Amino acid sequence: MGRVFFTWYINTACNYRCSYCKPEDLASRQAPAARWIEVWDDIHRRYGPCHISFSGGEPFVYPGFMEILAGVTRHHTVEVITNLSFDPDLLIGRVRPSGIRFATSLHLQFVKVPEFLARARKLKAAGMEVFTNFVAYPPLLKDAAAIKAEFKKEGIPFFVLPFIGTWEGRVFPRDYSPEEKADYDRALRDADDAAAISKSLLDWRTGDNAPVVVPGREAPVEAAPAAPPPARDVVCHMGHMYAKIYPDGRALRCCGFVGEQNPAPPALLGNLFRDPDFKLHGAPQRCTKTPCPCERCMLDGCEEKWEHRWKINLEKP
Repeated sequence: MGRVFFTWYINTACNYRCSYCKPEDLASRQAPAARWIEVWDDIHRRYGPCHISFSGGEPFVYPGFMEILAGVTRHHTVEVITNLSFDPDLLIGRVRPSGIRFATSLHLQFVKVPEFLARARKLKAAGMEVFTNFVAYPPLLKDAAAIKAEFKKEGIPFFVLPFIGTWEGRVFPRDYSPEEKADYDRALRDADDAAAISKSLLDWRTGDNAPVVVPGREAPVEAAPAAPPPARDVVCHMGHMYAKIYPDGRALRCCGFVGEQNPAPPALLGNLFRDPDFKLHGAPQRCTKTPCPCERCMLDGCEEKWEHRWKINLEKP
C-alpha cells in the first residue's frame, strides 16, 4: 500500500460568516489536544508517516490547535485549510516548515487583500508552502483577475473555486451569467497549474457527471430524471489509502461523501476514539455510488489520472 491520506474535519465552528458559506456549527465533542495527538501517534504506528489535511470550520479556533499541529507534525506531514485569521508569529518555530503547507482561503467580506498577503508572506518567508483559494461568488468575481495578479507577484499559487449554492434565484455553478463567465475566464487566463486545476474543477462541477447537490446544504436539487443513471461498479482505493475524519472521530472511506448522517460499512470505517482496533480496508473496495461524489477518486487501474492530484512535496519526518 502507498502513502495514506486523511482529511480531518476537526470542527464545524468558524469565526467568519461569509454570505456564500453556511457553517453547520454542530455540537460536537472537542477532545483535548493531547488525546488527538495520541490518536495520530497510533495511526503512525499502524501506517507510518501519513498526510493529514485539516479542515473545518476554521481549524485555528479549535482549542489547543497549535499544540495539535506541533504534536502531529512529529510523525506526519500536514495541510491546513484556513482563513488565515490567526497570527503566524504564534506558529512559526513550533512546527517543521518542510512538513506543513497552508491552503489559505481568501474571504474578502472579512479581510483586505494587503492584510491577508502580509500573513501569507510571513509563512512563506518562514519556509512554509502557501497557496490560496478564492470562491467565485458572483459579486466578487469582477475583482478575481486583479487579485490573482497580486498573489502571482508574491509567488503564491491562486486557485479559483466554483461557488456551490444559490444566489438571486440562480443555482451555481450552473448559472453563471455570460459576464460572470468572462470574469471567471480572465482570472484563469494564466497558463499555470493553479489555473488548469481550477478549470478542471469547474468542468467537473458543471459537466454531465457532476455530483448531485445536497438539499439544504448546497442548493435545491431539481426533479429527478425519468430514468436513474446507470449503476457504477468500480474498485477504488478510498478507504484503503484514504479516510475522511469527522469531529466526533468517525472515519468514512470517501472524500466526497456529504450529508450522510448514518453511513454503513464499508463506507463507515469506524471511530478513532472508540475503536482500539481501528483500521483501513486491507485492499481497494467496490464503490457503486452514482455519480461519483469525489473529484479526486482513487480508481484502481486509473492511477495516471489521479496520483498527481494526491502528490505531496512535503518532507516526511
